Amino acid sequence: MTVFKGYMRIIKKCLPSIAVHFFVTMAITIGIQIALQGTTRQAFEATSLKVGIVDEDGSSLAKGLIEYIGQVHDVEMLENDEGVIREKLYYQNIMYVIRIPSHFERVSLQEEQPLKVTGIPNEFGAFYVEQRVDAFLNGMLVYMKAGYSLDDSIQLILKAGVDEAKVQLIDINGRGGARADYTYMLEYLPYLFIAAFCSSLGVVMGVFNNKETKRKMLSSPQSLKRQNLEQLLAFGVTGIGFMVVTFVVLTAVYGFGFWQSEHLTYYLGNVISLLLVSLAIAFAVGIVIKKADAIASGTTVVSLALCFLGGVFVPLELMGESVKRVSRFLPTYWYESNLQILIDRNFLTPELRVEIFKGYGLQLVFAVACMAVALAVVKYRSQER
Repeated sequence: MTVFKGYMRIIKKCLPSIAVHFFVTMAITIGIQIALQGTTRQAFEATSLKVGIVDEDGSSLAKGLIEYIGQVHDVEMLENDEGVIREKLYYQNIMYVIRIPSHFERVSLQEEQPLKVTGIPNEFGAFYVEQRVDAFLNGMLVYMKAGYSLDDSIQLILKAGVDEAKVQLIDINGRGGARADYTYMLEYLPYLFIAAFCSSLGVVMGVFNNKETKRKMLSSPQSLKRQNLEQLLAFGVTGIGFMVVTFVVLTAVYGFGFWQSEHLTYYLGNVISLLLVSLAIAFAVGIVIKKADAIASGTTVVSLALCFLGGVFVPLELMGESVKRVSRFLPTYWYESNLQILIDRNFLTPELRVEIFKGYGLQLVFAVACMAVALAVVKYRSQER
């Protein structure tokens, strides 16, 4: 077990590098989880803004518009004083100001001129106020062209504005649309595994790929097959140890929710598939790149490319179809695809189970292909004179 022991000694020296990758990725994961927690549910809630209104008209149409806006937003009547208005906007006592001009009916309904409005810069919520104003004016035009009087049109619009559409969200994952906290860490595992393994195990491979070391190994009584098996054993032990540490930290940070998940078996299968892929990539990187100094740059390129194109850093639903066609050849794509199915579903249909096992299989095919290429390179170099 000389080769195995040599690998483990060098891996021990690389532990600081592994720890840096691990804790940096962990910090990013926890930060993202804190930033995004609860945003899914809030995205479906109506937004009520503080709206100031300057009424220079005082007509029934102006009062109708004020009442219509007040059905959704908090309305504050203001005097036409620029200093007061700017002060209130500056301190965000109001978010949006609407000025209703004199002769409002003629200006807005007959001449169809837009109202003069002022809002806080870059405040996207102002869209809801503008939408409310446009809905009122457009509704007035429709009713009055249909033959209704001004007062009747106002009453019809006010009545319609009170009615709320009933929306029922289908609770597919059993958590009201929210995702479990531990899934944020699982989402970033590809970068953690690939970067850490390539930067540590790849360096070990670089040491053993040294020309003099390689010659000594080839002249040893151990066969090349035995040496490769001991290399793979060292990789396997390192991978298992790293996975155990990952699960320990995941449990310490997020509790036992992961171990109590209804999809625990599928989560573990996905992580183990990713682990095998990451080890195979690290083995191939260490074989192909001979110099240990060049492994760091090679690791950065490989890990970032696989993670960006595979949907680790950018959600799969935001990717274009042309990018997805390329991403489907990458193991990280199928890892994230499987993970998304498990996050979004509380119950797995037979079709979804088939899709998940397909993801496992494609990840393992990629791992086998990497190992085959790496071992072919090893055999070819052993025959060089």
